[in-house]
Amino acid sequence: DTDVASYNIERFKLTTHEIRTERRTVCNECPSRKVFLCIECGCIIRGKTAVAQEKCPLDKWLPTEKLNN
Repeated sequence: DTDVASYNIERFKLTTHEIRTERRTVCNECPSRKVFLCIECGCIIRGKTAVAQEKCPLDKWLPTEKLNN
């Protein structure tokens, strides 16, 4: 059996607090932000900006290798 929590931890590496803050600042100023969602990709901004390998669909921020340890 696969433990779903373990799978998610392995699949989604979280980035540093600083990178999350920078990404969220960009998203908060973007006209594609509607409440807590990105209307370009449909993602919840708080979650998407925390995942290191994610990127903005408008290329306003890119994936990073800076991980939260």
